[in-house]
Amino acid sequence: MGILSFANLLQQGFSPFPTKQHGSEKLFINYNFKLIKVISSIYSV
Repeated sequence: MGILSFANLLQQGFSPFPTKQHGSEKLFINYNFKLIKVISSIYSV
C-alpha cells in the first residue's frame, strides 16, 4: 500500500514537466520506475 502511494506521489511529481521534452521526460520517468522497483524490493523484505 505504501509503495502505491509513493508511486502516485512520483507521478504527481513529474506531471508539471513540459511535454515538449519527450526524451528527457521519458528518461526521468524511467529512472523513477527503477527507483520504485528498488524501494519496493526493500519494503517487501
